[in-house]
Amino acid sequence: MAERNRTVLISGASIAGPTLAYWLSKYGFDVTVVERAETIRGGGYPIDVRG
Repeated sequence: MAERNRTVLISGASIAGPTLAYWLSKYGFDVTVVERAETIRGGGYPIDVRG
């Protein structure tokens, strides 16, 4: 049986990116996380879901 490629690239290091990377690595994936922002942001993405 051929070995499957278990490499993943995750774009975004906010909340979901590192969380997904953590769990995928626990299941044997080789994970790379990339982020465009130069520094850590003080808050989340500016989306208003109230209105």
